[in-house]
Amino acid sequence: MSDEAHGKGVLTWATGTRYKGAFVASKAHGHGEIRWPNGDRYQGQWRNDERHGEGIFIWASGKQVHGTTRSGLLHGPVAWTSPTGEQSIEEYNDGRRVAPSSRAPDNQFLPTPRDPARPDALIGGSSGGQEP
Repeated sequence: MSDEAHGKGVLTWATGTRYKGAFVASKAHGHGEIRWPNGDRYQGQWRNDERHGEGIFIWASGKQVHGTTRSGLLHGPVAWTSPTGEQSIEEYNDGRRVAPSSRAPDNQFLPTPRDPARPDALIGGSSGGQEP
């Protein structure tokens, strides 16, 4: 019997970061949402613990980016919305803007989906279809 998480579940790190969604071989894979203790969150598609596919990142400040990621980086057209509702659409190629704009910084500041101190064992949560 394998100790790997497979299916839907919840993973909570000691830092308070929480992922809820699909797992394959103990990695976020499929649709899921991650929430950081500061209120930032990402909801969308995952592949092998990286944002990959359609999704939306929402900062606690209200700023949003909606678009596609490839291997964790923005890729293709993305829509930025400021906390005041101002919008811009920009094109990205592997995390870099194709045409720079003063409204949206490079993807480099987006938090990675992995918590910096990800434990091998779950802390305060469980996976494999069980809620903590």
